[in-house]
Amino acid sequence: MISDKMKMTMADYISEIPEVIKANIARAQSLTKPLVERFVQKPYKNIWIVGSGSSYNGALCGRDFVKQVLGMDVRVITPATFTYFENNITDDDFVFVVSQTGYSTNALAALEVIKSKGLYTIGVTGDVESDFKSVCDLVVDYGMGIETVHYVTKGVSTFAAFLFMFACESAKILGKMSEAEAKKIYEDMLSIVEQHPAIIASANQWFETNVKDFSSIHVLFLCSYGSNYGTIYEGALKISETVHVPVFPLEAEEFIHGPFLQVDPSYTLLFLDTGAQGSERIRSIYTASKMMTDHTFLVTDQEMPEDKHVLQVMKTPNQLLNPLIYLPVVQTLAYRASTYPERYQHPLLEGFKKAILSKSVNYKE
Repeated sequence: MISDKMKMTMADYISEIPEVIKANIARAQSLTKPLVERFVQKPYKNIWIVGSGSSYNGALCGRDFVKQVLGMDVRVITPATFTYFENNITDDDFVFVVSQTGYSTNALAALEVIKSKGLYTIGVTGDVESDFKSVCDLVVDYGMGIETVHYVTKGVSTFAAFLFMFACESAKILGKMSEAEAKKIYEDMLSIVEQHPAIIASANQWFETNVKDFSSIHVLFLCSYGSNYGTIYEGALKISETVHVPVFPLEAEEFIHGPFLQVDPSYTLLFLDTGAQGSERIRSIYTASKMMTDHTFLVTDQEMPEDKHVLQVMKTPNQLLNPLIYLPVVQTLAYRASTYPERYQHPLLEGFKKAILSKSVNYKE
């Protein structure tokens, strides 16, 4: 491991994800306890998760699992939409704001809105000593550790895993899940992260096999369904941040209802399978899409005819845990593509960054 944290890369943090998640599963009860204790105090009707960027995407990755396990609606919403337009929350809603750094100005503004309504303010973060500390009634550490690279990877995977554990620990107390059932979920999570090094190695080899395509992406559509919906949003964010090209995350069926009409042979299309509902459909769309562009790719857990554009990953033990399998793939692609060659940022971006701050003045890079 590189000792100088300033030299850490996305690849280093991607490789740290398995050990962090394994350690967090080992302490699932104590790690989630502050949030769980607050949640089980009363029978809430809904859960609202307010987050931006990778925090939003991590919430999308965990939403379907939380909905199924706790049997209640889970709404994921961005801080600006929450602050300005949609904040009709009551005491019957369990609301928390997530920010990996705890310094995001939009997350802090959302917390102020909750406070102005006289409601309990909860911040979930990777830094409990951040600005969240001065705004929240409760600050919860989701067990990420340190991540100094701006294009976060460890944080989103760790937060998704934290949501899985929060749901399980809450469900046990509420009588919605047995100890044995929770243990099986944790065993499934461990079986996935044990395979992370192999998944990353396969993704790297896949990149090398298709290096001409992945190193020259012009416009990318990233499509999936269901449990991988959050994965495509995170993949789109990471690739657009690092490779500096337009990336559009779409439900696969929505892609064929209009957006595909702009596709020409220069476009890149990447489909993520689900291993469950919609799986056959998404593989059919992948096959048909090759008639539009040769830069068409698929990540799947299904056996396919030999095709260098297909990456086969492990079969999921629980399709609601899919993000833990597919996130390392899109994260690795983003990192590798960003290095062929080093991607150019226009000088005008510096003025924009100084004019519009996304972090509070207390944030230190």
